[in-house]
Order: sequence, then C-alpha cells, then structure tokens
Amino acid sequence: MRQLYYTIQTLLRGRGSNVVKTVSLTLGLFVGILLFSQIAYEFSYENFYQDPERLVMLRMRNTKDGIPEKGYNYGTYRPAAADLWEAMPEQVECASLTSNFFQATFYKDGKKLEDTPMLCVDTLYFRTTGLEVLKGNPNDLALMQNAFISQSMARRIFGDEDPIGKELSVEKMFNVTIRGVYREVPRNTNFPHEILLSDAVLDWGYGAGTWGTNNIYHILFRLKQPSDVDVMNRRVQKAVEQYTDPHLGESVVTEYSVIPIREIHRSQPDAQRKLLIMGVLGFSIFFVSVMNYVLAAIASMSRRAKMVGVHKCSGAGEGHILGLFLWETGILVLVSTVACLLLMYFWGERIEGMLGARLADLFTWSNLYVPLLTVLLLFVVAGALPGRMYARIPVTQVFRRYTEGKRSWKRGLLFVQFMGVAFILGVLLTTVWQYREVVSRHVGFQTERLAVGSVNGAIEENEGISDAIRRQPYVEAVACSSKMLLQHYSTNRLTDAQGNFLCPLHFMLIDKDFPKVTGLKLLEGAFPQHVGEAVVGKEMVRTMKW
Repeated sequence: MRQLYYTIQTLLRGRGSNVVKTVSLTLGLFVGILLFSQIAYEFSYENFYQDPERLVMLRMRNTKDGIPEKGYNYGTYRPAAADLWEAMPEQVECASLTSNFFQATFYKDGKKLEDTPMLCVDTLYFRTTGLEVLKGNPNDLALMQNAFISQSMARRIFGDEDPIGKELSVEKMFNVTIRGVYREVPRNTNFPHEILLSDAVLDWGYGAGTWGTNNIYHILFRLKQPSDVDVMNRRVQKAVEQYTDPHLGESVVTEYSVIPIREIHRSQPDAQRKLLIMGVLGFSIFFVSVMNYVLAAIASMSRRAKMVGVHKCSGAGEGHILGLFLWETGILVLVSTVACLLLMYFWGERIEGMLGARLADLFTWSNLYVPLLTVLLLFVVAGALPGRMYARIPVTQVFRRYTEGKRSWKRGLLFVQFMGVAFILGVLLTTVWQYREVVSRHVGFQTERLAVGSVNGAIEENEGISDAIRRQPYVEAVACSSKMLLQHYSTNRLTDAQGNFLCPLHFMLIDKDFPKVTGLKLLEGAFPQHVGEAVVGKEMVRTMKW
C-alpha cells in the first residue's frame, strides 16, 4: 500500500505529462485492440463446425497450356457430391451440396423480413457439417415446401412461440413451412445463413444441375481423417474423369481439388492483403504509442533521479523502485483501458462500419485473449523498460544533480520513434490519396443522379414497373438490365470457331434505353436494339483477334 501511496502522489505532481502519456496509451490500445482482435477474428473463420479440420470443399480452376488460372472457382456441379463420395469411400465419410446463389426475400404475414441470408441444402447438410439440430428431422429438407431456421431467427420472428409448422413466403411466389430449428452460425463465415431451404428450390428455379451445367453448388465433404486431404487431392482428378470430361477444347483442362473449409477465407488474395495491412498498421501504431510513453518517462529521469535516491536511502531496493514504476504504469494503463471502452461504446457503429464486423463478434469469449494480451504487453513493455532504468540509478544521486553521459541509446530510441511516425504518416497520406482516387475515378458510365434498384423476373416482364417509375415527376428516364453495373456479371464460356475454350465471357442483358440512361459511350458501331444483337468490349476484340 505504501508503494501505491507514493505512486498516487507522483502522478498528482506530474498531471501535465500524465495526460500526454494517457492519450498516447489510449490511442495505442484503441487501435491495437481493434486491429489485433480483427486479425484473430479473420483467422477464426469457419472454426465453429464440428471437427473443422475434416471438413473440405471442392474447387476447380482451368489450366491453359499447362498454366493454371490464379484463382479458384468454389462453385462446382451438383452430381459431384454423390459421385465423388462413391468414388472415394475410403476417404469420404459424408458429402453434401449447398448453394448461396439464390438469395430470396422472405415475408411473414405480408411483412418483409430483414437480415435473412439463406442457403439451399440437401438432407445431409447437418450430418456433413456437424451443425446442431435443436428441433426437427433433416430429412424434411428433401421437399421444396420445407425449411429450417436458426435459433436466433426463431426468437427474433416468433418470440416465445413454437416456430414449427409456421409458414413464410418466399418472394411472394410460394410458401415454405418451418420444420426445424438449428443452432445459429457465427458471422465469421463465408456462407452465412439464418434459413435453410431445400436444394429442390434450385431445381425449380434453375433446372436440375448436371456435370458441366449450373456450377452454382458448393460441395462439402467430411473426411474420415484430417490427413485424407492430401490423399483426396491426389485422387480427385481421376475420380472426376470417371463421370465427365474435364477437357475444354485442345489446350484447356479443368482441374479439381479440395481445400479445408477453414483455409478458404485466408487463402483469398483480398483477405491476405487485409490481414497484412491490419497487422502492419496495428503493430506500428501500438509500437509508436509505447515508445511515446517510454521516451516521456526517460525524459523525466534527470528530474526524478533525486526521488529515487531518497527512496534508496530509506532502504528501498531495485525491486521496490521497479514496483513503483509498474504501479504508475498500471494505473495509467487502467485509465487508458477505460477510455478505450468508452470510445468503443460511443463510436461503436462507426467502428463496426470501418471494420466490417460487429464488436460483439470480435470480443467473444474465444477471442477475449487478444485484447487481454495486448493490454498485458503494453503494461510490461511500458512499465518494465523505464522502471528498470530508474531502478539502476545509484543512491549517490541524492547528493548531486543527475546527468546521463551516454546519450547514443536515447538518440537510437528517438530515431526509431521518428521512423515509426514517418511510416504511419506515409500510410495515412497513401490512404487519403487512394480514397480520393476511388471516389473521383471515372467508372465508364455517368453516376450523377443515377439511382438503382432490383426486382425479380425477366427484363420484358418488368415493363409495368418501369412505366410506373417513369411517370413520377422526379424521374427523367428508366432502363432495365439483368445485372447492376458494379456487381458481378453472368458468365458463359467464350470459344473460338472450332469450339476451343478461350476464357470466361462475362455478359449482361440490357434494354434499348440502357445506354442513354447510364451515359455509356461507344467507340464504334451502335448499341443493340433488337434480339440477336450485341455490343462487345475491347478486351473481347483483342481475345478473338478481330
């Protein structure tokens, strides 16, 4: 208690410098905790499945003249689940097919339900993934009219009522009956869902998928052993060739492989860049804030050396002096931690918008070790380094003015500090420049006064909706297309005259008013006006060598 008393008195005498130290520690903790927790969150993707190391997904990519494409396509073909299970029973314990290609809007008693991501699955989905079924029989998912919902969705929509037997409308086109409830999945997944529909819905909407058509299915396998991943990858290509020809023309071959589901997210280039940026930025800001505190503490050494000498004259040893500074750092770190919590509380929505994740998901019990270790590391480094230096001040300093002859190590610390600040400033300026580039770059069409919306159905079936919007006094013009300009397009195979595969062909359907509304400009020719006409991009002209 005596050490705590001396610490409080010291803090009260140095109120000005303590404010600077607290601000520095707060900013370092705030950024460090958020970014390090986000990194841990990203690494925990798909960890909630039962024995996730045994759960793998089929993927494919094309190889042209022996050179594979950079990325993989995780959407494959419907028969792959049953056929590859049959071909490799020694490795595969169970297989299932899922798809998030169709994302419907759901209604309850005519009221639209928000935040209802869905998956279409087969009856073996729960057995393959190991997700817990709380109510119902998964075999009911064999019928298109049945559905399972998550426990959280059941509470949100039905409250204390039993949801079994209740109906929901799918796009106001048909109804599904809730036959089961399952344990909800966390948000750190590439395949979020609050409701599961039968894969028969995909057959109804898009036709029964076959080898080579409708590559909209995610094929999951539960292996008997985690080591079977390598065995399956050695055998899967030959297994596929038993059911379909993977050759697309003379020089292109579709290669198949499997990947553990936990590695899908972190294997994406965007995710890797995001993790690298967050790691570098988090460590830099955290390091600079710690160095700020250490240098501030060292700067006051000449003023506080006499106090250390007095304590040593009173019988204090090096351990007691170190303890004094650990107490001082601990109190400041505690105040900074409270300030961080307040910042997260008041700026929670903005923080979640920037990180793309909820704070409640970042700070779960399984990830709580990250902020705790961050606070502990800050306390140990910021307290031990200057504390150790103060503890080594000789007792004779009580009788004379303290001077430090060797200043080279101080200059080294200051140089590192300046380097860290310069790096962070460079990152900040680069980010500002990139932001201005993103918001000001011309995207190829006119964005001013352009609003977009989406409806279901073919373009020609939406004429009534277009006419109703066009009659509004604030609307200048209306046009329809099959996809929005800044979303992914539909894809087909581009082949030459001999049928050889060249590359994926991304396309969209438009009506005759679309170019005028969006302000698209032609290099030559005319926009399509009738069925059977098309306009192509420069890249396709180069690919076809026209």
